[in-house]
Amino acid sequence: MREVLSVCAKRLVAWLGGFALMALVSFAASGRAELIGAWLIGYLAAAVCLWNLIWRTWRSTTLTVERAKREMRQGFVLRLVTIFIVFWAAVQISAEVFFAVVSGFALCYVVTMLHIMLLALGRIDKGKAD
Repeated sequence: MREVLSVCAKRLVAWLGGFALMALVSFAASGRAELIGAWLIGYLAAAVCLWNLIWRTWRSTTLTVERAKREMRQGFVLRLVTIFIVFWAAVQISAEVFFAVVSGFALCYVVTMLHIMLLALGRIDKGKAD
């Protein structure tokens, strides 16, 4: 499991950076540059949630089954609390900021999950990460 989780980290970072750059350029080009900060907060919140998921999965490979279950449950609760706090704070500001945060969160999450699915399906070369 550890090998699968670590093999394409560079490629994933490149994907995330590329998509983030495209999104930020589109905000600036459409005259909505004031929403870039909100979008980045959502993007970073998703990155934190995904990092927590991957780190706990990585760590649970060395634990007993019961301890691994407990680790994963704790991580699930931590991710839900993070999402709730970030989205709640954004909705307190305005609906526009909320949707910018949600779109940043969704893009990061979707790109990462797509990358993981392609890796699992063998569509990404597991032998060499750029």
